[in-house]
Amino acid sequence: MTRSDESWLHADSESFEDQQAMQGREDETTASGVAFTGIFKANKQHQEVTKTMTKRPANKIGWRKMLQMKKRNRDAAQLIDCIKKRINPPPVEEGQDFWMQALRVPPPSNVTVNCQNLQTTVSWDYSEHQPHTIFQVKICGTNTVRSFEANTTDHQYDFSDFVWESQEHYMAFLCVNVTAIQGGKQSEVVRSKSFSFNMLRSVDIKCMLDFPPVDVLRTEKRSSVGFQNPVKFYNELKRTIKQDGVLEYTVSSATE
Repeated sequence: MTRSDESWLHADSESFEDQQAMQGREDETTASGVAFTGIFKANKQHQEVTKTMTKRPANKIGWRKMLQMKKRNRDAAQLIDCIKKRINPPPVEEGQDFWMQALRVPPPSNVTVNCQNLQTTVSWDYSEHQPHTIFQVKICGTNTVRSFEANTTDHQYDFSDFVWESQEHYMAFLCVNVTAIQGGKQSEVVRSKSFSFNMLRSVDIKCMLDFPPVDVLRTEKRSSVGFQNPVKFYNELKRTIKQDGVLEYTVSSATE
């Protein structure tokens, strides 16, 4: 055997050691270890076959062809196992390695903010075929908004208390970042549309409070309407607004 042949054997041996180290790291991560245990079985089988080989190629070109053939067989076996365990393997982007794509954590989708009256929530979609997943929810906004972060296993989160904590919060430019976490890995961040209860803000979603109940009084000579000041009707506004403002409103009637 020539020195160049020995270098090919050495390179092949190192690749197996790297694969074993990668397997050890995956097994230490509970969620990813459960999801991808079968992926590395082909590597173990491949290593045992190599140890029992008695016939070696005669030159460097033969070694290169042998390694390429083993890699194709290994990738095929691992792809089948990935399909069995994950139902649908993630799409492979052009120019990126398949296993970098297969081992990544899929991000949530359809991250949607709903700000109906006092209740402000965010929801998202996620595959039911994924292993145990924790979702990290972060509020992003203008500099006046303090940082907020929470974790949940649900596919929605109610952060109304944060929004109505202060006037600076519900009048600010806000958005929500959601990240999926599996074991020690996390997905890319997915951001919601921007929103605010401030009508003067340039945001995607303009949130509004329901107007207080209105009483209509009619007499023979005139009609009148009565309602409570919204600042006093909503305790959240009463608690956060520090000074009295001017309430402007319009009364109109519909004719049949």
